[in-house]
Amino acid sequence: MRDTVKRPFMRTAPCAVECRCDGDKVYALIGKDYMSGVAGFGDTLAYALRDLANEIEREVEVQMEPTI
Repeated sequence: MRDTVKRPFMRTAPCAVECRCDGDKVYALIGKDYMSGVAGFGDTLAYALRDLANEIEREVEVQMEPTI
């Protein structure tokens, strides 16, 4: 199970998505860097944005899991 990390961008709007190329991959990043933010990667911008959306949904699911 992933560690739960509270990310302020999950609760506030608006936020910016930084899109860049890294070698032959594209990344889409919300936050200052990969450690404090969340990112998606792909061969195209569309794939990177889809991966970013999946990562955001995964983060929300992890934060909503009950702790025992």
